[in-house]
Amino acid sequence: MISELEPTLDPSLSRRFGTVADEASVRRAVAALEANGITVLRAPDSAAAKRIVLDLIPDGSQVHHGASQTLDLLGITDEIDKS
Repeated sequence: MISELEPTLDPSLSRRFGTVADEASVRRAVAALEANGITVLRAPDSAAAKRIVLDLIPDGSQVHHGASQTLDLLGITDEIDKS
């Protein structure tokens, strides 16, 4: 797991979703996911998250990214489309 940094929410996201989950809630979610065999990767910031995701994609592979606001906001969709 990567060390985390307390994220700051864009004001429009704050209005839509409220506040960032507290660390205890995040740890419970991580534990539940891992208990079900799901690997959890956390990043301290968007640049690190982008690097982690792109590093998971093998060179030359075909990627279908669907419609994801998260991927769009991180710039991952653009990177995938350019490759």
